[in-house]
Amino acid sequence: MFRANKFNILATKGAIASKYGEKESLNYIPNVNCLTFNKWKEQGYKVKKGEKAISRIVTFIENKEKTKKYPHTCCLFYKLQVEKV
Repeated sequence: MFRANKFNILATKGAIASKYGEKESLNYIPNVNCLTFNKWKEQGYKVKKGEKAISRIVTFIENKEKTKKYPHTCCLFYKLQVEKV
């Protein structure tokens, strides 16, 4: 799971507002209703056909020895972009 920092939250909230309106962006809760493809899948949802990620977040993952960090892109999908399987 990615860590939602202030920049990521604001960027994702702005993307939701652009696509669904300012009112809907107020319903955004990080790590609850805006998740990665695999997290939605684990919860029994699938991304609707034709939907593209609402936001792309770059996080940093440490190697096993915790000596280096590598960038990793997470693609997030909002609750209105998924449906129950």
